[in-house]
Amino acid sequence: LDLPGFGRSNMPSEPITITRFARTVDELCDALGLETVSLIGNSMGGFTAAEAAIRHPSRIDRLVLVDAAGISSALGRNWVSERVGRFLVTGAIGGAAPRDRDKALKLMTRPGFIQIGMGAVARHPTLLSRELVFEQMGSLGAPGFMPALEAIIGYDFTDRLGEITCPALVVQGDQDVLVPIGDAHEFANRIPDATTLILADTGHVPMLERPATFNRAVLEFLG
Repeated sequence: LDLPGFGRSNMPSEPITITRFARTVDELCDALGLETVSLIGNSMGGFTAAEAAIRHPSRIDRLVLVDAAGISSALGRNWVSERVGRFLVTGAIGGAAPRDRDKALKLMTRPGFIQIGMGAVARHPTLLSRELVFEQMGSLGAPGFMPALEAIIGYDFTDRLGEITCPALVVQGDQDVLVPIGDAHEFANRIPDATTLILADTGHVPMLERPATFNRAVLEFLG
């Protein structure tokens, strides 16, 4: 699913909010004829997934939050996330990353480009494939990026996390510079049926950095 304003989805006609994103997920399930689903979300996707579990509890049977936003961002403690996000989309990397795939892949052969462009996201970005990095950096130019960042910072649902009734797995990279590791523990403490998986030497995108470990843990949890 490409949320409104990202990927191949158009900008929505109404303002971007986390609650609206959660409703989009619920409406998609209706359109696909799905009853209950398991939601897995990373970063803003984790924020959206948790909001969906609060707003549409009968829809969600399992929840996986991967370096999810929604704790420090809403409480204003993590100013690093906001500044890094703004830099990525408006700074040198957000503006310099070509949208043409071949040109972008060629540019990524230059020493330091991947490290600069993805260093705030992955612990060891040069270990990721260039094709994967290109896909990730393409989202930085999405029209919904900045409105979504504002939506993340401006919404607080921490007091409602206790309403999540489904089992949850909270996954966190211990070297994430965008979402503090304490946020994972806060999610786990506030969600009644939650367990945590902390991945060492891992940044903001464990599913890309530790795919074998991540996939195995998620499959075991869903099973």
